[in-house]
Amino acid sequence: MSNLNIDNLPDRIIVDPETKPYFTTLILTCVLDTSLSWKAKGIHTYFISRPPNWKIWYNDLLNKSTEGQAALDSGLAELLEKKYLYRFRRRDKEGRFTNIIWMVFSQPTDLSEDDIERIVAKNT
Repeated sequence: MSNLNIDNLPDRIIVDPETKPYFTTLILTCVLDTSLSWKAKGIHTYFISRPPNWKIWYNDLLNKSTEGQAALDSGLAELLEKKYLYRFRRRDKEGRFTNIIWMVFSQPTDLSEDDIERIVAKNT
């Protein structure tokens, strides 16, 4: 028998090898960012793992977790503050609010209002 003390071994996570249908590859910048909560990291991972031009509905996001609106809003606020996420409020010709376009980035990205408008115009 070994004198191995399992309390001194590093913790391990065994990843289920059968998860191929729900598999994605992502840049870990956000996950490793110690300035973000796990809540914000989870929201970011959900966003960044969606296909291009995925439509995200706020109420659907609320239904994907048990934490509620305050938690979702604070997680989104963190991502906005750290520049992983940008929000563009689209308006019609009369200046009325029509919808919000969210832009998510793998790493903090510093954009001006003009940059945001150019990205939205190019991708919508």
